[in-house]
Amino acid sequence: MTASLSGLLRHELRLGLRLGSGGSRRRWLIGLVLVASGPVVLGWIIAKSLANAPDTPPDAALGLLVAIHAVLMPLMLSLASVQVLRAFRDRGDLDLLLSAPLPPQRVFLAKALAACWMVVMPFIVLMGPFIVFCVGFGHWRWAGAVLVLLSTAAVATGLGFVLVALLIGWLGGRRARVAVHLGSAAMGALIFIATQVSGLAGGAADGRAALLARLAASVPPAPFDWPARAATGAPGPLLAMLVLGAVSLGLAVGPGARRLAVHEIEDDGAELRAVRPVGFRRGATTALVMKELRLLWRDPETLAQVLLRFVYLVPLLFLATRDGMPPESLTRQLLGGGLALAVMAASSLAWITVCAEEARELVEAAPVQSWRMNGTKLAVACGLPLVALTPMALWLGTVNVFAGLAMLPLAAVAGLSMAMVQAWHGPRSQRTAFRKRPAALLLMGLIEIGMAGAWAAAAVMLLGGSAWVWLPLVAIVAVVGTAYLIKPSR
Repeated sequence: MTASLSGLLRHELRLGLRLGSGGSRRRWLIGLVLVASGPVVLGWIIAKSLANAPDTPPDAALGLLVAIHAVLMPLMLSLASVQVLRAFRDRGDLDLLLSAPLPPQRVFLAKALAACWMVVMPFIVLMGPFIVFCVGFGHWRWAGAVLVLLSTAAVATGLGFVLVALLIGWLGGRRARVAVHLGSAAMGALIFIATQVSGLAGGAADGRAALLARLAASVPPAPFDWPARAATGAPGPLLAMLVLGAVSLGLAVGPGARRLAVHEIEDDGAELRAVRPVGFRRGATTALVMKELRLLWRDPETLAQVLLRFVYLVPLLFLATRDGMPPESLTRQLLGGGLALAVMAASSLAWITVCAEEARELVEAAPVQSWRMNGTKLAVACGLPLVALTPMALWLGTVNVFAGLAMLPLAAVAGLSMAMVQAWHGPRSQRTAFRKRPAALLLMGLIEIGMAGAWAAAAVMLLGGSAWVWLPLVAIVAVVGTAYLIKPSR
């Protein structure tokens, strides 16, 4: 039993950690070391500063730990829901695994343990070095924080199994997939907005200090403070957290997994019975636009990553609408930020529509000129960011008419400039590679950031009447021109 369970677990983890197109294990390990170096250095600095702190922290520290756990729990739940959806819906291996001479409970347990580990792994990478250094400085009781992370991930995984099963039973497989991915993106967005807006209220330093003081002053009664006390080694709360995690995994392996398996079989049969003809729109351009929009809607995970970029508008609007900000500064910030977001969103959408075409041979065989086909895809890539920026452009027009009128045309040109570079040089691969970010996409991401900064600087200089506005424009033209001259023949 142990051998078969370990084999299933390795299979699930291998699929969960599968690299994107163009990736390699050596490059992935190098990237992991580089990513983990920051938490290691920062963890040592913080642990060193707490070397002489008491093993049992005061109530103020417990209040902060309770607040941290209150943020971790819904975040882990959203991540667990995505992992459960991938394990049971996206991989398509459930029928094969259940047909093997293995108990179904063992298959479900392997999927639950793998999902739990995928949920907790980022937090172990971020917080693990700090905990290890604290134990090294003599605070061995604080090692309970690792067990709290594992038990919290187990609770989130169990709830994720039940939540995904309920959503599939209520909404159906496709709509549940959209709801889970968009909900996960919205959870990350809300946490980002909360951290930024709370820190910016009344000034970054003063706002965060006031927020931390309020959190430290509020310690909830038992059992709501058990996660914080368990993280500092209190035996009773720590045992309660471990039992709760084990019970939650039992829910995942038991009724939650069984309902997901039943829904998977029912949905497969329903899809075979409910094959409906799709009506064609008039004109090749309209049909191509509808096809790209339909594919984006059917891939909510990728769409959520693109739309998540516009979350940065919230702290930008908060800064711009604070009392006392001059209208000139307000218009410059909003126009520059809007153009930067248009560049980044159009670049991502251009890669998805042009470079990650799933049915390339079928589309290219259509009696449509290639320039018209690619132009339509670029129009979709640049048009969706304009739709997202339209409300802000209308509001900005009430403050500065010129800035309001100029935002959408400038955003269209800015987005098109980067979208063309992406279409010429973006790696041709599957759409799932967008979520893995292989090396070629990371290199294009650096160019994307540079283009976004150049367009934002040009907008700020234009509104400010600077004579140096030509400098970022020349840089933009140079990047686009060079990309055109060295573009490969497709």
